[in-house]
Amino acid sequence: MPSQPTLSFLDFDVVKIVLDRGDLDKNFVGGEFKVNIKYSCNINEANKNDFISSFVITINHSKFPMFNFQLEAAGKFLINGEPNQVIYQNFTEISAPSIVYPYIRAFVSNIFTQSGLRQLYIPSINFSNKRDALSGHGISQEIL
Repeated sequence: MPSQPTLSFLDFDVVKIVLDRGDLDKNFVGGEFKVNIKYSCNINEANKNDFISSFVITINHSKFPMFNFQLEAAGKFLINGEPNQVIYQNFTEISAPSIVYPYIRAFVSNIFTQSGLRQLYIPSINFSNKRDALSGHGISQEIL
């Protein structure tokens, strides 16, 4: 009996981070942060079972246009075995981003707090139902 394919999480990297507070004072009052999340899956052409789950997070503030936060982060994955198309798609579109995204959420929260800004939690996302999960959170539909 053949074994089931498995997904291995190999590494997490922060590729780029920009935090420009501009004219934002740490004691600011009012306004909202706008969070934009983009997700992509970059598959190694030489080995389709080797791929990177990438995120680009951009955060701006409604009252402070000079404020700019950008984060590019990625998780490296390897699929062991030969998955069928459905399992392959689940690994690359649901499982991998579901594994990487909590690292990103924690990283963003820590950067804001340790930079003297008010605490910011970017919303969780249910990647198995991305369209419903993104509605009402001020998150760009570009993640789809």
